[in-house]
Amino acid sequence: MKALHITLFALLISLGIIAQTDKESIQKSADTYMVYVQNNDIDKILDAMLPKLFETVSRSQIKSSMEQMLNNPNIKVEYISAKINSISNTVKHDDTKYALVNYDSSFKMVFLTEAEKPLEERKEMLDYFKTAMEAQFGKDSTTINYDEASVSVKSVTNMFAVSSPEFTGWKFLNDDNNMGTLAKTIIPEDVISALKN
Repeated sequence: MKALHITLFALLISLGIIAQTDKESIQKSADTYMVYVQNNDIDKILDAMLPKLFETVSRSQIKSSMEQMLNNPNIKVEYISAKINSISNTVKHDDTKYALVNYDSSFKMVFLTEAEKPLEERKEMLDYFKTAMEAQFGKDSTTINYDEASVSVKSVTNMFAVSSPEFTGWKFLNDDNNMGTLAKTIIPEDVISALKN
C-alpha cells in the first residue's frame, strides 16, 4: 500500500512538472510570436501559425492579405503591444497537445488620406469605423484621435497553442472573428469544450 502511495505521489509530481514545462514552452513561443506580430514580420508570423490552417486557406492567400493591409498607402497599421495573460493546462487528443492562451493586444490604424480631409468628414468616417471595431472587439475597446485621424483598439482575446509530432514546437491559431470560425473546423470539438470550460 505504501508503495502505491509513493508511486501515485511520484506520478502527480511528474504530471505537475510536465504541465509546468508545457506552459513555460508555450509562453516562450507565444512571446516570440507576439514579437513577430509587432514587427510585421509576415513570413515568421506564418511560420508560427498552425500548418493545418493552410489546408483551408492557402499560405499565399493569407500572406497576400497581410501584405495588402500592411502596404496600403492609405492606412498605416501600428501594433503597440501584446501581452500574455494566462495559459491553460494542456489537453491531449490523439498525439497532439492543445492549450488556450489568453492575451491582450493593442494596435493603431492611422488613416493617412483622411488626415487631409476637413474635420467633419474625418469625424464621420472615424465614428463609422469605431462602431465597426466595437462590434468586433467590444464596446470599450476603441479610442479615436480625430486630429491624427487614427483609431486605436485594445482587445483581450484567445488563441490555441498546438504541439504535434507533425511539426516542431508550438504553433498558434487565433480564436477570434474569422479565425475563430476556422478554428472550430480545425481544433476537435471536445478539445475546444475542455479548454473553454
